[in-house]
Amino acid sequence: MSDQPKRPGPNAPPTRPTREPTRPTREPTRQPTRQPTRQPRSKPKPLGVFTPVPLSTPLASRDLTPDERERQRRVSMAPEDRLWVYLSDNTGVKVPEDQNYFFESRLRRIIMTSDSKDLNGLVNSILRPGVEAEELRNQVVDALMTHETSFFRNPEVFEKLETEIIPDLLKLVTPPSELRIWSAASSTGQEAISTSILMQEVAPHRPYSILGSDIGVGTVNKASTGKYSVLETNRGLSASRLHQWFAKEGVAFKVHPTIRRSITYRVHNLLEPLTGYLPFHLVMLRNVLVYFDEQSRQQAFKHIARVTMPGSVVVLGTGEQLLNVPDQLFTRHVDRRVAWLRRK
Repeated sequence: MSDQPKRPGPNAPPTRPTREPTRPTREPTRQPTRQPTRQPRSKPKPLGVFTPVPLSTPLASRDLTPDERERQRRVSMAPEDRLWVYLSDNTGVKVPEDQNYFFESRLRRIIMTSDSKDLNGLVNSILRPGVEAEELRNQVVDALMTHETSFFRNPEVFEKLETEIIPDLLKLVTPPSELRIWSAASSTGQEAISTSILMQEVAPHRPYSILGSDIGVGTVNKASTGKYSVLETNRGLSASRLHQWFAKEGVAFKVHPTIRRSITYRVHNLLEPLTGYLPFHLVMLRNVLVYFDEQSRQQAFKHIARVTMPGSVVVLGTGEQLLNVPDQLFTRHVDRRVAWLRRK
C-alpha cells in the first residue's frame, strides 16, 4: 500500500481551508513621559546697569525710547503735518483746516528764494540745527503769523482806556514811578504807538514806558524803524494826530521822538516766560489768543499773571470775550465790545 494521500474524486465536495489559530495581540507598552528639564534661572541684572544696543541694530528690532518713537512718527508724516506740529509746538498757533493751501500761499516766496525745491525740502531745512536754519525758521514763523494791525484799531477799546482803565491805573502809581505797559504781540508797532499817543493825550506829565513784543524777528525790526507808509498811516490815524505825532520822511512817515523814545521792542514768544522786567500795570493782549489752542492759551495766561500785579489790567480783543480764563488769576469784565481782565 502506498503512503500518498488519496486525491478527491471529481464528484467530491470542496474542502475548506484550515485557519491558523489567532494569537492574542499585545498592547504596545507606553513609555513613561519625561518631564522637561528646567534650565537654571539667570540672575537678574542689578538696577542701574546699562546694556548698550549696537548701532547697527535697526530701530524696529529694539525697544524705542519715547523720544525716538515720537521722532520716528514725525519723520513719517507728510510735510504739511510736520510743519503744523512744529508751528503748534513752538508758537501755539492753530493752523486752518485747509493747511495745504495756507502753507503754500504763505511760504511760496521763501521756497523760491531758498535752496528748498518744495515744501518738504523747506521743512527739512528748518528742522536742522545751525544758524542758517535758525534764520530760515524765523522767516517761516514770520510768514505764517497773522500781522493784521492798524493805528487805534477798534476805537471803542481806546475810548475805554482813555475814560476808565488808564485813569484807574494811574491811581495805583505814585510819581515819579512810571506806568508800565506791555503791548504783547504788537506786530509792526501800531498798537504800541497808539497807546503811547493816548498816554500823551490823557496824562502828558506822567511817566510811562511801553514794551512792544512779537514772535516775528522781521516784524520787530520793522516796528523798530518807526516808519510807516501812507497806506499804513491812513488806517486809523486822524489828520490831526498824523500832523502832530509824525514827520514826513521821503515817501513815508516817521513817528515823533516824543512817542518813540518811550517804547522798547523785543522778540518774545508768549509760550515762554518774560523775564527781566518789573510787573506791568497794563497788558494789551488783543487778537492773539484767539489763534491759540486751549493748552497754549492757558500757558500764556500763566506767564502773563507772573509779570502783573494785583489790580493790573489785561485788555483782550473784540472776538476774545468768551475765552476760557483762569478764574483763580483774573476776573473778567465786558462792556459792549470791550473785554478786559483784572488781576486778582
